[in-house]
Amino acid sequence: MNKIVKINRYWATWCSHCHAFAPIFEEVSKNEKYKDIEFNSLDVEDDGSDDAVTYSIRNLPTTIIFGKENKVLRKIIGNVTLKQFEEIIDDVNS
Repeated sequence: MNKIVKINRYWATWCSHCHAFAPIFEEVSKNEKYKDIEFNSLDVEDDGSDDAVTYSIRNLPTTIIFGKENKVLRKIIGNVTLKQFEEIIDDVNS
């Protein structure tokens, strides 16, 4: 059973590191292995602005892995490689 319910990636249009991580996030989100997890990309200057305050997002990109009832299971600040991202998800889900 998955512990992870959703993974939110917080970014901004002006953030070059955010754009660098976007393809990795997209690739993982399409992986059949993670089909039961909801993946969301939220611009902190738009649809993610409330979350930026709620979850004290001060650096971008920030990726937050959520469990049931929006419990934060892991917060990733900055970029990670595809392999690192998958390892983190697998570790949190184990």
